[in-house]
Amino acid sequence: MSLPIQRPPRIFTDIDLICLAVEPALGIGLILNELVTNAYKYAFVQQEQPRLSILLKRVGAHSLCLIISDNGPG
Repeated sequence: MSLPIQRPPRIFTDIDLICLAVEPALGIGLILNELVTNAYKYAFVQQEQPRLSILLKRVGAHSLCLIISDNGPG
């Protein structure tokens, strides 16, 4: 199955160096995978200059902020 994008997206990242235990790391990885997959499947159809941004920051001793954004129509 081929992805319905015209050209590969430019990917921008802003990711802190964060050490995590296995369970939280797996959870973040699953969420990240789902959001990036959805962007490839739905956001980049007919997009001439697709862009995907991934931000992961520590925002406290026990909190992280994960933001995935794209320039798709939705």
